[in-house]
Amino acid sequence: MSRKRNKTPSSRVGTRDKTPARQQARRRRRRTGRRTLHYLLLLFLVTGAGAVLSLTVFFKIEDIQVIGVDRYEPDRIIAVSGIQIGDNLLRIPTEEVEKEILETFPYIESVKVVRRFPPRVELQVTQCTPSAAVLDGNLLGLITREGKLLETGDLYIPPEIPIIKGLSLDGFAPGDLLGTDDHPENQERLRMLDYLLDAAEKTGFGPITNVDVSDRLNMKMVYEARLVLELGSEADMEYKLTFLKEVIDDLGPEDQAKLDATNVRNKRILVKWGKVENGVFTPLPNNSKPALESGQEETPKEGSAAVTSTSPEGQTP
Repeated sequence: MSRKRNKTPSSRVGTRDKTPARQQARRRRRRTGRRTLHYLLLLFLVTGAGAVLSLTVFFKIEDIQVIGVDRYEPDRIIAVSGIQIGDNLLRIPTEEVEKEILETFPYIESVKVVRRFPPRVELQVTQCTPSAAVLDGNLLGLITREGKLLETGDLYIPPEIPIIKGLSLDGFAPGDLLGTDDHPENQERLRMLDYLLDAAEKTGFGPITNVDVSDRLNMKMVYEARLVLELGSEADMEYKLTFLKEVIDDLGPEDQAKLDATNVRNKRILVKWGKVENGVFTPLPNNSKPALESGQEETPKEGSAAVTSTSPEGQTP
């Protein structure tokens, strides 16, 4: 008959010892979890209170400054921005402010709203620089290099700014871009003008007083108000201006003529002598060439573009 085995005292003691230890560990974990939750709730409350105070009580604007503009009065720009002393610094709708200023002031190219501490606002402005004047019939307007219309009317045009013909101002107001997709003709002619001005900058060609972009295949410009230059299309513009510079250097400082550079790839510049008034060329009778000044060369320098003088009818004499 089998005898029932009794558990040893040591095994019963071990079981009793392990049970309270597990319970104590669970209690510690529960207490730790509750403390963590309390800390998170406290952090949330503090953060929320800080956010509310920062948007209502703290960071009130004490000063507003306009930097980088002399075309408009700072008070006008601040008024259009809608920002006021006492407004909350963190609640300024910067994109809306910048858009409103750009739409209101044509001569402002860009504006950035900058927050500073102690609480103040800087309106950092970049002004537009007029690069050309557009003459459309009797209407005159100043534009930037990108084709933004700055103003129209009875304007003073500085001598360093060329007058452009061939662009339309009809239906445009100051602040508008002349060369949008809705106005493809203006867009194409502004592109031609950009080719020309870029080539003039790279070659050091100037001063340019008038440019006519009416003809897509033959741009014209006036140099020093005394030479009318026919350039053809915008292709090889740097090359054309380089050779024109050489020919012009061989002319007298008072010579007035029309120079045809449309065939400059053959290193030939056709010259018609005449008078240039307000950008309009009038040929002289029999295409008579003015007398050379003392020290002026009869023929172009070696390596320069050849000059062929033509009759008013376009025939080589």
